[in-house]
Amino acid sequence: MQTRKLKLRNIIAIAICLVGLTVFSGCKKETAVESSIIGKWVTSSPNLNHNDTIHFTSGMRIEDYFVFAHITLYSSNSYYFTYSLTESNIKITSHQPGSAEFSETFEYTINGNSLTIRGFNNPFSLTNEARTDVHFTKVE
Repeated sequence: MQTRKLKLRNIIAIAICLVGLTVFSGCKKETAVESSIIGKWVTSSPNLNHNDTIHFTSGMRIEDYFVFAHITLYSSNSYYFTYSLTESNIKITSHQPGSAEFSETFEYTINGNSLTIRGFNNPFSLTNEARTDVHFTKVE
């Protein structure tokens, strides 16, 4: 009888663990790369239409860098940029009212407090100008 109760208790404990794993495996965990990009970054070579600071928020939004978004006909609350990360690529999406979303993907590397985004000197440009890498240093 004791052995039967012990086996039943073990089976119930295993079942509870499996249910717990199943429930919590659906939760999105922030990866080390995602958390390392979050914050404010500054570059020493700003572009004509861009600020020298870019802020990646934990809500997957980009603030500060795309200053032209604030001087358009749209308010800064309705015109915004988001980002997503996959392996060594960052996808930046422009959101505008009454317009289709536009995305562009760039290769990036993070090494400590240094961020390099390849070909990012003129994002969302329709010109054939040669693009160069932009280097950022984390400030916050």
